[in-house]
Amino acid sequence: MSRLFSINRICRLCGISKSTYYDCQHPDERFEVRYERLRNKISKIIRENSAYGVERIKTALWDDYQIHIGRDALGRLLKLWGLQLKRKNKKSKPSVIQKILISLADRTNLLIRSIITAPFQAITSDISEIYYNDGKKRAYLAIHKDVFGQTVYGWQLAEFKEADLVINSLEKAKKTIKKLIGRIPKKMLCHQDQGLIGPVYTEPVG
Repeated sequence: MSRLFSINRICRLCGISKSTYYDCQHPDERFEVRYERLRNKISKIIRENSAYGVERIKTALWDDYQIHIGRDALGRLLKLWGLQLKRKNKKSKPSVIQKILISLADRTNLLIRSIITAPFQAITSDISEIYYNDGKKRAYLAIHKDVFGQTVYGWQLAEFKEADLVINSLEKAKKTIKKLIGRIPKKMLCHQDQGLIGPVYTEPVG
């Protein structure tokens, strides 16, 4: 609607203030309004250079208009405006090891074959992406929580998704559990999802 009528006209017709209008907007809408001035310029670059990806569009904006915009912010705009480059991603063939792990998934995943009836029998990890600074930056949050009650025992926040992110979260979880019950149960399982590989591994927590 904001593209058909001015914001001032919309507010007058609805009998609301501009601040109320902006407060009720979805974050994506506020983000689009902030960069609306760039839409025609970005569309022109894409029309003239249909194979350009985010980095080359970003460079062209600077070279042609002396406009600087972050890579993540530009990628988000292209997605919201439906201007992202359509690519055919070729799926890589799984290795022999991956095929073996996939075939053994149900047998190697101890959590699937375990009956969880109380806390401290098993903990599971998860990683979430967190966007901040108007979508320009991204961080990763790793947590370890109890499978039975979903209580979070450990967490770690970092800018990069590396092994230390999960390891530090697990170490915090172990310290919390020791503080709560004085020890780490010998048979407690730690479940780690391996993502695209297929199967998951479950190991006792040491």
